[in-house]
Amino acid sequence: MEIMASWQRAEPSERQKEHLAELLLVLTDLLNKLSPLDNPDGNRYIVDVFGSAAWGGGTGKSGDVDLVIIVSAVPLPVAHPLWKTPSDVRVVANISKSRKLKNPHVPKIYNVHVLRSYLENLTIVKEARAVPAFTPIVKFKVPHMGFQCDICTNDLGGWYNSALILAYCEISPFVLRPMIHTLKLWLQVHNLNDPSGQTGLRSMSSYCLTLMSIAYLQHIGALPNLQAGVVVPTSADPRIASKDSIWLSWGKEQGDIAHVWFKRRPPPGWQPRRPSLTAAEAVRGFFQYFSLLGHDQSYFNPNSQIVSILNGGISSRRNPVAPSERDNTPRGESALTAQEGGTGGPSTAPTIPEISG
Repeated sequence: MEIMASWQRAEPSERQKEHLAELLLVLTDLLNKLSPLDNPDGNRYIVDVFGSAAWGGGTGKSGDVDLVIIVSAVPLPVAHPLWKTPSDVRVVANISKSRKLKNPHVPKIYNVHVLRSYLENLTIVKEARAVPAFTPIVKFKVPHMGFQCDICTNDLGGWYNSALILAYCEISPFVLRPMIHTLKLWLQVHNLNDPSGQTGLRSMSSYCLTLMSIAYLQHIGALPNLQAGVVVPTSADPRIASKDSIWLSWGKEQGDIAHVWFKRRPPPGWQPRRPSLTAAEAVRGFFQYFSLLGHDQSYFNPNSQIVSILNGGISSRRNPVAPSERDNTPRGESALTAQEGGTGGPSTAPTIPEISG
């Protein structure tokens, strides 16, 4: 009962929802008006939310909002016209030299410094600053709405991941959402939500824990596999990119391709194995299953198994590892991190991430 009450208290108020909807409209209108040269129709850009704010996974203790500028009419040809360094130019190791090779087709809105200057046209935006990275972002605050925002341009990996999580939440709204809420509070209490290792040893992210929650519910038959039947490209070669592929990492000289297909609804006839399962039972079962205290098949075995919502929950490792090998692995390289792909080696096109245990 307390889990449900805590989750309900953390849900955004109607006023907060209205503020967020208003912010998305204001930003969309601003960016379309300030980009006339690469936006002749005046509606090329749409600002949307992703992350926990998009699927209801907040803890009620933060006003952090992740935003993405969705750019329409972005093609997927072999020579991607929006790469900072054109595809016929070899990316050299010296990044400072390769960055001099500018691509004239890249809209200004992809430049975080230009984007920051655009945002500063709004009086509601405060403390805007550009943060260059593989996924370049602009950080800013909207004090009167209580928001601290990160915004990126057309890096849609997080947006599609959020859509997948939302689809699972809509199948089991009163188990998965409060379950994730409770586990995120547990992370905070134990200071474990530090994947970058800024305050000490690196630990799992709340996103990692969210994928583990979905995988556990898949494992016990409480959620289906919305990626069952996905045809994952066997190569990251852009020439075989499908309509379900997107480009990631715009901050790199030449971007990455990822496959994002999933079903929006359960397969016909699917029913949960335990329709009466409660969030409290799910949380208790989650900790028991991943506790590493057991030695039979009813417990997760990190030496021989991985967590993979792509494959329906828990899968066998391709190459099992000995406990001594895991013990000697530096924490920053441990298996409690998101892996791109997991269905093949480095040449395989990434898809929705897996987690190894």
